[in-house]
Amino acid sequence: MLPLVPESHFGLWLDLLELAHAEQGLVRGYRQLAPACYLGFTLGDRHACPAENASWSLLLVDPVLQQAARVAGAEGTVRIMASTWALRLDRSPAWPPASLLAAERRLLRGASGAWALEDVYSRGGSCRLAVGSGPVLVHDNCHGEDWERRLQGRWLHCPLNAPLALLAVSKAGSTAVARWALQVDFPKGRDLALMARTWAPHAPSSRQRFLDWASRWLFPRPEARVGRQLPAEDVERLRRLAAPSRFGARSFGAPKRQCLTCCRHGRGRLKIAVVRNPFARCLSAYRAMFAPARSGTGWVSGGFLGRNCSAREDLSHFLAFLGTADFQLGATGAAEQSVRVVFQAGDGWDSTWLTRQKLYSLGVHAGPLDFNRSGLQGFQIVHLETLQEDLAALAEPLCQLGFCRQVGQDAWQWLMSPE
Repeated sequence: MLPLVPESHFGLWLDLLELAHAEQGLVRGYRQLAPACYLGFTLGDRHACPAENASWSLLLVDPVLQQAARVAGAEGTVRIMASTWALRLDRSPAWPPASLLAAERRLLRGASGAWALEDVYSRGGSCRLAVGSGPVLVHDNCHGEDWERRLQGRWLHCPLNAPLALLAVSKAGSTAVARWALQVDFPKGRDLALMARTWAPHAPSSRQRFLDWASRWLFPRPEARVGRQLPAEDVERLRRLAAPSRFGARSFGAPKRQCLTCCRHGRGRLKIAVVRNPFARCLSAYRAMFAPARSGTGWVSGGFLGRNCSAREDLSHFLAFLGTADFQLGATGAAEQSVRVVFQAGDGWDSTWLTRQKLYSLGVHAGPLDFNRSGLQGFQIVHLETLQEDLAALAEPLCQLGFCRQVGQDAWQWLMSPE
């Protein structure tokens, strides 16, 4: 067969797993991804190519080859040369199954959904990356925060490389859970790191520069777009990627097909919910969503009640609201439509006016754990407060699924600092 020409780390990873299932024997390919700046692009701005292509180490596919050799039983038969490689695939891996590889291939090509293991797979909402010294992923696409996809419910993180289904609960280390899932599917994480590194020379920059950069990641073969007007749906996709975000000017939206893999039910996987002390979670949501201005006398303004009151009164009303409010009111109607929400406070009743979008967001960030999901039956529970003990208890059920080997145990460090 012809040498493989990798377009992305994750694409090459799928190629190798598919060939291993087909028992293709000796496989050859090129060692480096094609640089992002190498053709005429949609908007034709190529002056930053040298800076973008400086991250040559992230263009090398060596880690993907080494992991493929371990999975396919070929650790002693992988040869990595200056510009090419050769790998003999000796066995078909037990996981992932061929149906799941086919589903991932469909999603990588831009499909909105796929079917595998009697489950629905998707890229969920949208993920967001950031340029800087910290972690690349700052917002994941599975845990159900996006208003536009509110009626679809909350998805699970379902990485390709391990039979896990992770329920990320907002304000309980949800971003940390997503980063761990991304480390399990490390070729995808490598692609996102490369994406962030190529955007770094531009950030923060003009909208025009961003659109030029994003078009190269949105359309893998940009030569097909040269001299042609973009279809309306592609213009809309670029517009969404360029939209301002609460994560700052040095963050950007990643093309959906590059984001994490989600599934609806987690069938055939070990289902895990990562949770946190409910009072700590509610307090985190209160500080993040209202951030009331506190005076030296203990009074606050601009808090949950929207009026001057004591910090104790404002927080106690917020907690009472979380216990009795009907969050489903926020799942229908127009985003900016205000709705009166009645809740029990002490021995009486109180009410507040919120937009439906704000109410929905409160349900995601501080509502019941099964809000916008069909329930938590069958989930293994991992508590942030007893993390090491709970993770150790997962070894046996994982082994019962035929996955006794260690699954990126060092990556659980992301769960140590909930956001």
